[in-house]
Amino acid sequence: MDDACDPEAFLVQIAKQRKITGKSKRANAIFDVDVAAGLMSLGKYQEALIDLELIDLSYLSTKNGTLLAYYINLIGCYHELGEIEKAKDVFDNKISTLSPINKQLVVAVEIMIAEKYYAEQNYRQSKEKILRLLESPYISKRQRMYLIYRQGLIHEQEGNKEDAHANFQYVIKHGNKLGIVSLSEKHIQDVKSQ
Repeated sequence: MDDACDPEAFLVQIAKQRKITGKSKRANAIFDVDVAAGLMSLGKYQEALIDLELIDLSYLSTKNGTLLAYYINLIGCYHELGEIEKAKDVFDNKISTLSPINKQLVVAVEIMIAEKYYAEQNYRQSKEKILRLLESPYISKRQRMYLIYRQGLIHEQEGNKEDAHANFQYVIKHGNKLGIVSLSEKHIQDVKSQ
């Protein structure tokens, strides 16, 4: 999913892996977090939220980062579904108590903070954070596509249609099967029809 930007293939692999691991409740809880991430990458935030809400958190851990990944996904769903207060509550009460255990989770938290700024309509801080993140060697291609898409939305908000168009075109060209590809196409169509 991260390199090929193919959440559909990622979800197929999770289903295969789930069959192999059998009945382990801990493994299944981790797979459920991954399934939610795949659904989110397809743009299916409501489905992802339902999956997340069904996970028994006692099977997730702070030691391996699965609990942090769960809360990052939950906040992402809340942001995309317009549940800004719920996202803020989880951010304030859960994220501050969890430490990222590797560079990928550090980047994921930073992306979540950029998203938080965007959701709060603090576009300047969101844009600054995105620019710094795009320079990181630790972001995946999927994360890069997401950040460039978010940049396009900020450019749109600022009335900078040319840069927004360039961002959306980049996502369309490189984002493969990510949900933001069709959203980028829609943004371009909306501008053309104005």
